[in-house]
Amino acid sequence: MNLHDKSFWPVYAECEALGLPIPLHPLYPCGIERMGEFFMRNLLGNPYEAGIAACSLVLGSVMDAFPKLTVMLPHAGGPFPWLIGRIDYRIKVRAELQHMKRLASKYLRHFYYDTVTHQPQILRYPIEFIGADRIMLGSDYNQVMCDLKPVDFLERVPRLSKLQREIIRGKNAIKLLCIRSTKLKHKYQ
Repeated sequence: MNLHDKSFWPVYAECEALGLPIPLHPLYPCGIERMGEFFMRNLLGNPYEAGIAACSLVLGSVMDAFPKLTVMLPHAGGPFPWLIGRIDYRIKVRAELQHMKRLASKYLRHFYYDTVTHQPQILRYPIEFIGADRIMLGSDYNQVMCDLKPVDFLERVPRLSKLQREIIRGKNAIKLLCIRSTKLKHKYQ
């Protein structure tokens, strides 16, 4: 079932009321029957699911109904940021999307995205397009595709300022997760 299903709305309401972020991660991606070989279930399926989740939440009006809801997308949002122009265009021309009050691109900053791209140059796009203040250090630990050295990975992302690296490395998590440890706050302030 997709994440805009009304049975989830009480959970969204409670999370929004309590200020609790919702971290997402797929377990069994759709189309799994076609992705059994070559580990495509994980290579392609899991990032695709992140995109489906984001589209479901946006197009299914969840983000309008719960404007203060915080959702964390894995795999740097999967194809959602990359296909945002296509989604926006379809909102303008498709009858089944006429319920949309805004273009999908207006919701990009409603989400947080992790750094799990496995390619430093690819991570530049969401940082430039969405903003470093919406990107969080991720590892995908303890999954088989995890990045065991995410800080080292972040250091390989080209053309990031020292402040952008600090924001992604820890400041966003401190803010989003309401971490109050003096030691952590001091290190990243």
